[in-house]
Amino acid sequence: AILGVSETRLGLYRRHGLHALYHGDEAVIETAGFSLEGRPIRKVRQSVSRLEKSGYTVEVRLLSELDEARLRQLERVSAEWRAGSAERGFSMALDELRRDDHGDTTIAFALDETGRPRGFLQFVPSFGRSAASLAFMRRDRETPNGLTEFLVVRSIEALRERGVEEISLNFAAFGRLIKEPRNAPE
Repeated sequence: AILGVSETRLGLYRRHGLHALYHGDEAVIETAGFSLEGRPIRKVRQSVSRLEKSGYTVEVRLLSELDEARLRQLERVSAEWRAGSAERGFSMALDELRRDDHGDTTIAFALDETGRPRGFLQFVPSFGRSAASLAFMRRDRETPNGLTEFLVVRSIEALRERGVEEISLNFAAFGRLIKEPRNAPE
């Protein structure tokens, strides 16, 4: 089995007796073209607006820039999110929020009206290109609906300002199959 094959190579693999099986797509955002304008993204725009009106803000920092107190607050959010379960990241899984070799990861954290962190995203840089991949997505379970969307939107904007051109939100299993069952690839 070969995973993550480009369509340009399918002929080669078929000639060797292999078969293609669609199993999903990587959800990639090109930051330059991202906008909250238009009807298709209306619900996301409403979530962002609702969180801002509630006093939420987002800060974006490198992990290495965070002090011990802030790291402990984020680890508390993560521990409460996991509710005793072992750490499991997305397809770009990191084992834990902080390690010595994670200092170059980007953390976007949502602060409520009191300044308390209520959720965060962690992005891993993609070396050799201007891209980042989502590793962790955590939030306090008592936060308002839409907090994750709020964090994603503000992260896209902040990373775009930092020169990141592409953000992977990671693997979406059977995305095309769910959206358009008749048009899904083999």
